[in-house]
Amino acid sequence: MKGSSIANLWGKFNPGEAVTVFANKGMVAARRLPKQVTITVTKKVKDIRDAFTYFSIARNQLSTYWRAEWSAWAAMKYSAHLKEKHMVARWPWYMKQHAKEISSWSTAYMYCNMLAFSCGMSYPRNKPPLSGGPPPAPAVVILRYDEEKHKIIGEVLVFPLEKYDVDFCARLWMAGQYVTAIPQSIHKMFSLGPGPSKDMTKKVVLPFEFDRIRVAGTTFNMKDLKFKDMAYGSLFIYADCVTAYSHEHGPWASVFSNTTETHLPPRVDLDKMSAHTGGKMGKIIFLPGKKLTPAAMKIYNMIRKKVHKSNRRYRAKLKYVNLTKW
Repeated sequence: MKGSSIANLWGKFNPGEAVTVFANKGMVAARRLPKQVTITVTKKVKDIRDAFTYFSIARNQLSTYWRAEWSAWAAMKYSAHLKEKHMVARWPWYMKQHAKEISSWSTAYMYCNMLAFSCGMSYPRNKPPLSGGPPPAPAVVILRYDEEKHKIIGEVLVFPLEKYDVDFCARLWMAGQYVTAIPQSIHKMFSLGPGPSKDMTKKVVLPFEFDRIRVAGTTFNMKDLKFKDMAYGSLFIYADCVTAYSHEHGPWASVFSNTTETHLPPRVDLDKMSAHTGGKMGKIIFLPGKKLTPAAMKIYNMIRKKVHKSNRRYRAKLKYVNLTKW
């Protein structure tokens, strides 16, 4: 919650409740402190932790010369102009910034090496990227949704690779909305290096097909959720490109591409289900011939109960009073 001062936040939290107060874009913001943070340790999370530990050790072994080189690159990349743009830019909830403020050589080194690790490139990268600018952003085109196969079919359009694109990777991101928000994750990567491309007059077309979305975490209690098991849903697909000038230089990511939103064919009547239910979960009303399988129905009910419980926990009690004279 935001306000112009701490006094404006009075009454928005319960007395004695622990909150965190911080500044956000010139305003005072407050956020409830979680009683417990639960992190699902998947194989991907474990690999990221191991890579972070490995790069931390390699960072401490850098010489003074290369620390100065990384520091100069960090100062060049995130100038005061770019910092100001990032402070005022409004990003959608499903699109996370590559980095906010790379203010030191240490942060820049870890950022580039973790980027190389996530793209399947060789590491460690002890040399900073050259000052040539990031690669151009790709474009995502959704061709259609196959209702029989329950697949999203589309293409990623990438500009032709140049001769300095030794390591090149295109990443396809996907986020979604199904009862609750599904965070963004990398669903597919295309390794295209080294350049240049054979035909420099045409864009590189990268086709893709998806029949599921990654939902790893404590909300869904599963790794992937198939589209055929979803009663409805919205999918947000976008991409970016990562390039490096050599196998020793750190990679550099482009800005994100356009976002393509796709809606899955609904199987329930959301208009009737969203009617006032007095604080209780509404009855599931299926469309004719659109019922879910027992396994998919179990997942749907589990998510609805979790979201309903979470909403009731932070929902304020309503008290209706008769209107008195002014």
